[in-house]
Amino acid sequence: MHMHLKSNTMTSRMHTYFLIQTMLLVGATTGFLFDVNDCMTGNVCECTKTMISCHNRGLIDVPHFNITGTNISIRTLDFSYNDIYTLRNGAFSVLWNLTTTSLNVFFNGNNISTIDSLCFEELKNVIVYLDLGYNSLQTIPVAISTLTHLNKLILYGNSIIYFDPNVLFRICNTLQRLVISLAKVNSWPHELHFLYNLRDLEIYNFSANMIRASDFRYMTQMPSLQTFIIQHTDLEEFPAPFCDLSSVFFLNLDFNNFTGGKDIFSACHRPLANISTLSLRYNKLEYFPDLGVAFFATNELYLSHNNIRYITDELTAMPLLKELGLDYNKLYHIPSTLASIAPNLQRLFVSNNLIIEINNDALGGLSNLSWLDLTGNPLEYIAEHAFSHNPYLTYLFIYNTKLITIPCAMSNNFNQFISVYPDQLIECDCRMKCLKNINLSKISFNDGRCLQTGISIDLFIEYVIKADKCG
Repeated sequence: MHMHLKSNTMTSRMHTYFLIQTMLLVGATTGFLFDVNDCMTGNVCECTKTMISCHNRGLIDVPHFNITGTNISIRTLDFSYNDIYTLRNGAFSVLWNLTTTSLNVFFNGNNISTIDSLCFEELKNVIVYLDLGYNSLQTIPVAISTLTHLNKLILYGNSIIYFDPNVLFRICNTLQRLVISLAKVNSWPHELHFLYNLRDLEIYNFSANMIRASDFRYMTQMPSLQTFIIQHTDLEEFPAPFCDLSSVFFLNLDFNNFTGGKDIFSACHRPLANISTLSLRYNKLEYFPDLGVAFFATNELYLSHNNIRYITDELTAMPLLKELGLDYNKLYHIPSTLASIAPNLQRLFVSNNLIIEINNDALGGLSNLSWLDLTGNPLEYIAEHAFSHNPYLTYLFIYNTKLITIPCAMSNNFNQFISVYPDQLIECDCRMKCLKNINLSKISFNDGRCLQTGISIDLFIEYVIKADKCG
């Protein structure tokens, strides 16, 4: 009898063991348990009470979630960088009551070409951010039109070839930001004007080399559009239809093929008074363009990574310009004409040009200048009174130049002057005696040291120059 009971007990334990193993195996292959303390069963995904992250797990489909637990309120679903080809209906059926009112969903970096029309049905009222970048979509799927609160949609890196107006119309009330690639589109997709509530529109890899006014005309009637970015295109000239973007205040035209002279914006016959920031970085500009007519109210202008060599004195003034970026161009000097073009300039970035010297008049007229970046120039000489016209100069960056000593110009007693000097070796000798009255409390040499002795530059000035040991 005892043997029989023992046998039954062992049999029961074996059944329980195999049942548990079977449950674990099923859980490891089709889903995982989600509880408040640990939801990494099988290392399929990583989870917290607010996030499910299946980033880069080699998934070919959305896992089946068997979720238990309390106090779960998912705000982020991350399925980025897997091998998913299709998003199927019912993929999120278990999550319908476990999400907040604002859900961010990431499927970027997969191979998605098909999204079933009811894929997001269980989450349609909570998804506000959807990233489908770097997939294989050819249009905005119908499934997206079911999302009632979609605010941001990322489609960068797809091969979009056409748009369904019905889909755009159904998301137009809530969508405020769209990021999209148009490498397969040969003319401006006029259907985009259905998204009349857009605040931010980012277009990349547009294949056409021109934009016709007839295609673009409705875009100028989008009252909420504030940021317009169009990059990595074949555009060689500034499209005339852009001149009618009456609500945009941030215009980014980086990474295009603009090659024209100073008159490339002559197509604008009336000023774009709303544009406060204009960026034309990474183009092929050889001349500083004449912007004063079209962009007379612009505060920030970025022209870095072009081929600009000259700035003529025939350009229209930009009286409201406060910040100018001219890094990575081919300027041999700071043009004196800057004072007439931007008389109220406060921040000037001219790093990594070909500037060899700063003479006494180079910054004349820029009386409001507070920030000057000269980093990476082959700078050998700064005149003694180079900064005498700039009483508000506060930040001066002179990293990676060919200066071998501290120029006498640094001795100017400016108000609230903070100089950041290179962390390099400097020839410290009595040529620096002009720095006797320098205010070391207002200057940082960033651990720069003397070539001869290895002591810090500020110690040399303190104990040699200021101590009158140069005679």
